[in-house]
Amino acid sequence: IEVTIKANKIEDSFTAAINQNFNDKDEIVFRRSDFNSERTLGIHCSKACVDLKKELIQELKDPETILEIEIQCKNN
Repeated sequence: IEVTIKANKIEDSFTAAINQNFNDKDEIVFRRSDFNSERTLGIHCSKACVDLKKELIQELKDPETILEIEIQCKNN
């Protein structure tokens, strides 16, 4: 999958593999490792949090910021 995170017109994206065991209605976790749990949607991510754009991270620190997450299937 390709995941795009958007906040106030700032966006960044990364790729990940789907965890088939994802089953959580309250949390979504993306991991660079292959560790998975029911709250882990994506594993083997191409970026960790530290790799996201610094401007995006700053926007996400504001509790008033509305976060958008777009998930698209990648063609093999």
